[in-house]
Amino acid sequence: MAEKKEKKQKQPGKKLFNMNKVKRGGVTTLMTVVFIAIVIVLNVVVSALTQRFPSMDIDLTAEGLNTLSDQAMDVAKSVDEETTIYLIGSEEAYRDNQLYTDYGIEYSQVANLAERLHDMGVKIIGTDVEAIRRAENRDAFEKVMESLGIPQPNGEAVTDIEAGVRVAERIGYPVLVRPSYVLGGRAMQIVPNEEALRHYLKTAVLVSEDQPVLVDHYITGKELETDAVCDGENVYIPGIMEHVERTGVHSGDSISVYPTFSVSEKARQTIIDYTVRLGLGIGIVGLYNIQFIVDRQDNVYVIEVNPRSSRTVPFLSKATGVPLADIATRVMLGHSLREQGIVEVMAPEKEKWYVKAPAFSFSKLRGMDAYLSPEMKSTGEAIGYDKRLTRALYKAMQSSGMNVANYGTIFVTIADSDKAEALPLIRRFYDMGFNIEATRGTAEFLKANGIRTRVRKKLSEGSEEILDSLRQGHVNYVINTREPANLGRDSDGAQIRRCAVENNVTMFTALDTVRVLLEVLEEITLCISTIDS
Repeated sequence: MAEKKEKKQKQPGKKLFNMNKVKRGGVTTLMTVVFIAIVIVLNVVVSALTQRFPSMDIDLTAEGLNTLSDQAMDVAKSVDEETTIYLIGSEEAYRDNQLYTDYGIEYSQVANLAERLHDMGVKIIGTDVEAIRRAENRDAFEKVMESLGIPQPNGEAVTDIEAGVRVAERIGYPVLVRPSYVLGGRAMQIVPNEEALRHYLKTAVLVSEDQPVLVDHYITGKELETDAVCDGENVYIPGIMEHVERTGVHSGDSISVYPTFSVSEKARQTIIDYTVRLGLGIGIVGLYNIQFIVDRQDNVYVIEVNPRSSRTVPFLSKATGVPLADIATRVMLGHSLREQGIVEVMAPEKEKWYVKAPAFSFSKLRGMDAYLSPEMKSTGEAIGYDKRLTRALYKAMQSSGMNVANYGTIFVTIADSDKAEALPLIRRFYDMGFNIEATRGTAEFLKANGIRTRVRKKLSEGSEEILDSLRQGHVNYVINTREPANLGRDSDGAQIRRCAVENNVTMFTALDTVRVLLEVLEEITLCISTIDS
C-alpha cells in the first residue's frame, strides 16, 4: 500500500498551470501567465480577421495601431453585400446597406460616422445627417431656434482667447464654457470673471479654428428635460423630468424626479410646446432629448437638443410604462405614431413619484474631485418610487449607496456667497439634534446666528483635526461649497472631499441636495417638543 501511495504522489498533475508554483514565483510569474493569455487571445482575433479580410494587413505595433481606423474604413468601402450581412447578422434589417443612428452615441462620433457613410451612399435610418447637423452644429441650431422663436441662453463659438473674452463681456458673466462637442460635459465649467476665463482657455482646453469653444451666458434656474419621439409629422412626450439641483450640475449627476414637483403649469405647457416644435423643426425621426432652464421669472430656455436616445430613456420608460425604445424603433422603420395607436402629444402623468438618484465611485477613482459641476462624474444610478415624494427620495438615496442618518454630526465649510442660503438648512439640522462642526469663518457666522458650533482648524493652518474627525467616523455628513472664482485653488476643500469619500462619509456640494435630504430626514425623524409649543 505504501508503494502505491508513493507512486500516486509521483504522478504528474494534468493542470495547465500549477498554482503553487505561481504563488511561489510571486507577481512576476502571475503577470507572465496573464501576458501569455492575452497574446493567445490577440493571435486568435487577428487570425480570424485576416482570414475574413485577406486584403487587410493588421499590424499591432504602435505605428500599426495609429493607422488601424483608416484601414477599417478602407475595408468598409470595399466589402460586398454578403460580407456586410455577415458582419451585421441580419439580412432583413440591413438589406439596403442601412445604418441606424439613434441609440446613445454623441454627435462627435455619430456625425462624423454618419456623414462619411452618407457620402458613400449608405442609407441612414431614423434621424438623417442633415437633421443631426441642424441639432448639433452651433450656427445651424441657432437658425432653427430663431426661425421657431424659441429662446436660448446668449452665446457664441470662439476660436481664440481674445474672442472668448469679448463674447463674455458682451453677454455678461458668469458664463458657461465648454468644447463645442463634448461627451458627459467633459471640460465644461462655470466661469465668473475675465481672469478665470483666460485661465480656462489657456489651461483646460485647446481653443483653435478646428476646436472652437462655446461661451454661453449662465442662467441660474431650475433644470428640466424631456425624452420624446418624433415621426416627422407628430410628436409623443411620455413625461417631463425635473432636476433637484439647479443649473450648474450635470444632468447625469442630478437627482431627477418624475413628474415635475415645483414648476408652474405655464412653464410645463411651454416645455411641451417647445418639444413638439423642435422635433418637427429639426426633422427628427426617432428619439430625442431636450434640456431646459426655467428662470425665476418663469421664462423657459432651451439648453440643448440631442437628436438621439439619452441616458434618461430607461428611467422614463420604467416610470411611465411607455416602451420608448420600441416605439422609436418602429418610427425609424417607417411606422408612424398614429399607426402605432398613439394619438396624444403628452402621456397622462402617473400618480406615484419616481426618483432617479446618481451613484458615484469617487472612492475607487484616485484623484477624482467629488465636487459636482457641469462635468459628469456619476457612474450609475438607482430608482425609488412611492406615493409620497419624500419616501421616493429616501428609497432612491439609500439605493444609490448614500448613508442616510437622522442623527450625528455634520461638518460644514461654506463659501461666503452661499452662507445666507445655507443658514436655514444648517438650523434645521441643529433643531433635529445634530452636532455642528465648521471651519472658523463658517463657525463664526453660524454662532452669530444662534447655532452652537464647534470650530475646526483649517488644513492650511497646519492642522489635520478635520481629516482625523472624518477618518475616526465622528462625522455623518460633509457640506462643502466654494466660490466659482476659487476653481483650481481650493486645496483645503479638495483634501476634505477626498478624505470624506475615502472614509464613506456622505458628501454634499450642492445646497439643493441638502434641502431634499432634510425633507427626507424630517419625514423619518420623530420630533420632540414641549406640550405648549
